[in-house]
Amino acid sequence: MSPEVTPLRQARPWADLVLHVLAHVQGLARFPSGLWNPAYVREVERRLGSASERTLAEDTQVLAQAVTDHEMLSRLHWLACLFRGLDAARGVATTDLSELSRAEVDMPAALAGVLQLGPIAEVLRAAALLEAEHWERLPLPQWDMSALEAHLLAATRLSPRLGSMVLHLSASLGLRGRVMGNEIWLGVPEADAEPSVEHVAMQAAHEATVSEVAALQREAPVSAVGQHEAEPLREREVEHVALLLLSRRARRQGQSEAHARWLSHLAGLPPLSIDALRPAARAALTQLESQD
Repeated sequence: MSPEVTPLRQARPWADLVLHVLAHVQGLARFPSGLWNPAYVREVERRLGSASERTLAEDTQVLAQAVTDHEMLSRLHWLACLFRGLDAARGVATTDLSELSRAEVDMPAALAGVLQLGPIAEVLRAAALLEAEHWERLPLPQWDMSALEAHLLAATRLSPRLGSMVLHLSASLGLRGRVMGNEIWLGVPEADAEPSVEHVAMQAAHEATVSEVAALQREAPVSAVGQHEAEPLREREVEHVALLLLSRRARRQGQSEAHARWLSHLAGLPPLSIDALRPAARAALTQLESQD
C-alpha cells in the first residue's frame, strides 16, 4: 500500500485549521469526540503566545458552552470538510453558511449536516478565520514517512478498508483520529514521544474499521415500506463494534501486543466482549467477521 499521507498545509489547510481551533476547547473534553489537546496547546502557546491575547480564547469559551452533546460535536467536525484551502474559505467569509451553493464548498454532503447545527457552526467558522493568520505562522510538522508507511501496511491486515482511504496528518490531534467520509485524520507521529508511528497506524486501522461498520449500516436492506430492515446502531454502538472487530482481527493476525499498546491510551472504553453488545450490534459484528 502507498497511502496518500501529505502535509495538511498542502492538502487540506482549512481542515487542519479547524482541528487546531477545536484542540483549544477544553470544555469539550467532556465528550468522547472532544479534541482538547493540552500538549498541543502548550506548544502553540510557546510559538504564538497565549490564546488569551487573541480572539481564540473567547471563541473557545462560546463553543464550550454552546455544544451540548457528543452527537452535536461530531457533526460540527464536518465543518472541516467544507473547503480545501484557506483562499476558498476566505472567499466566502461574508456569506452565511445557509446561503452557500454546492459549487462553493468542497463537500456538499458535509454542508447539509453542518447546517443542521444552526449558529454554532458559524461560531466555529468565524473562530477559524480569525485564527488563520496566527496558525499560518506555525511550522510544518515533520515525521518519518518510511516508518509510518511500514506500520500502515501492517494495519491494512486489520482493516482492509484502510487501503482505499485517504490519510492526512494534523499535529493538533495528538493520539486521536477522526474519520470523515473517505478521509482519515491522524495525529503526527513523533520520533521520541507520543504518538508513535505504531499508535498512528493502529488509530488509522480503528478509524477505517469505524467507517466499515458505518457503511454496513448505510447498506442495510430497505423494506417495502422504505425502512431499513436491520435495527440501526447508535453512534456509540458503531464505535463499540469497531473496537471489538479490530481487537478480534488483531488477535487473529498476531498483532495483539501492538493493539494492546494502542488501547492503553484510550479512556472510557466499553467492555470488549461480544456479550456486551445488543443483538443488533452483535449481528453487525458477526456479519463483518464473516466477510474477512
